[in-house]
Amino acid sequence: MKNTKSPELVKIKMFAFIASLFLLNIAFTTKQTTDSTKVKKVVPVKMIKDTSDKVKSFPKPHALVANITDTGRISKYTLLAQKGVEASTLSFTYDIKYTVVAFTVSTIDNGYTVEKSSKTNEFTPEQKALIERAKSGQKIIIRDIYSVGPDMKIIQLDPIVLTLY
Repeated sequence: MKNTKSPELVKIKMFAFIASLFLLNIAFTTKQTTDSTKVKKVVPVKMIKDTSDKVKSFPKPHALVANITDTGRISKYTLLAQKGVEASTLSFTYDIKYTVVAFTVSTIDNGYTVEKSSKTNEFTPEQKALIERAKSGQKIIIRDIYSVGPDMKIIQLDPIVLTLY
């Protein structure tokens, strides 16, 4: 009886052999000597490991106004005392600096939706005047919040809905 090996078994053995070479970090190279003879020599090869799965990307920050991240109740005077909108990673290992570069404040004023934009992280005088005219129970929506992180990517953050009391 002939001893025939299946092609799958040959492939598996070949793969195991090649994998063992990589695991041992050894490769065979041919080196030319001075007398024109070829000599086989074992040379260690440095392997570059794939670390793409070990690099953690920056987390998406949350927009904050007076430590309120998404919805909440706030006094009109507490809101007016704030400088503007901040961006922060709340539960991340490292303190990463994010800067808000633009946002819009909108509310209902005399029955109309009024929106005022800022191109910085601070409330503009127009936005503060809009907040001053707001009444108790009225909603102030801070939306279209854009932030820049250390990787210089512009990220749009979730809006903040504040109810005045």
